Amino acid sequence: MIGVPQATLQQWLTQAQGAYQALMTGAMAQTVTYANGSGNRSVTYSKAQGSALYAHIRQLQTALGNTRPRRAARVQF
Repeated sequence: MIGVPQATLQQWLTQAQGAYQALMTGAMAQTVTYANGSGNRSVTYSKAQGSALYAHIRQLQTALGNTRPRRAARVQF
């Protein structure tokens, strides 16, 4: 997502999070539409594809710098 303005990424993230909430609560299949360099794109997700939508959300969060690094794994004996 190189060259995409922060405001646009935030808008996409908000839309994707709303779609994920509706999808996971069974409200309906959701379509997320966003613009890229070659025009508008839309993707429709069903509940079975929730993990793909979640991955898209994580990608947007990473692009915005909104992710926390994972903690180190601890080994306990």
